[in-house]
Amino acid sequence: DKFVKKIGVAPVVFDSTLVAKSEENISKHLEYLGYFESDVKSEIKVKKKQAYVKYLITLGKQYKIDEIRLNIPEGTFREAFYSDTTKMIVKKGSYLSENLLEEETVRSSAAMRNLGFYGFNKNYYFFEADTLQTPGLATLTLDINNYTRNESPSDAKPHRKYYINDVKISYPKSLKFRENIIKNLNLIVPGDVYSERKVNNTYNRLSSVRAFNSVNIEMTEIADTLVDCNISLTSSKLQGFKINGEA
Repeated sequence: DKFVKKIGVAPVVFDSTLVAKSEENISKHLEYLGYFESDVKSEIKVKKKQAYVKYLITLGKQYKIDEIRLNIPEGTFREAFYSDTTKMIVKKGSYLSENLLEEETVRSSAAMRNLGFYGFNKNYYFFEADTLQTPGLATLTLDINNYTRNESPSDAKPHRKYYINDVKISYPKSLKFRENIIKNLNLIVPGDVYSERKVNNTYNRLSSVRAFNSVNIEMTEIADTLVDCNISLTSSKLQGFKINGEA
């Protein structure tokens, strides 16, 4: 009836081609997790116009990382990078997987941005794994290039440490707020080494003030080693309350 049609869900028509696609997706996901050459098969049973699909999975090989080789550009970047290697989550004895490498690039690139390397991201990381030398073991090589995965060597630029040049804070004149309080909430100071953590902490501190409706922090590169910071604040609509009494 109409009620059932309104709250019910239409049945899914069985499509055998999607089963094969699902097998492929499962196999790719297992490889992403570090199980290489996994075997994925399916069984399909049809009973009273209903199809039942069962996936049979045999996990593939895993490779332990036996050695890690680092090729890092020389200069201040290399010094900063090596200072962070004790925090790497890719270690000797870890199982090789794209998932693990992805987590490390996200963590490591964020650490580099906190050490002053503005604009540095995970696309500068290049990995190569050799699993042929010793059965069950992998030699992992990490290269950090001066160009991203989407660029060519001709686009290479050295990784430089950036410093804060100028900090501007703008807000409506109608906002009745002591300027010293806003300055104390701001952690981005001219002359300091750029740090993404300080930018995020400043944003969180300013956002916690109810007088501000929105907070926008924009960093602009103005030279090879300098960035300007513009902080824009908008005021919130004032709210009030009234108490009425009756006797």
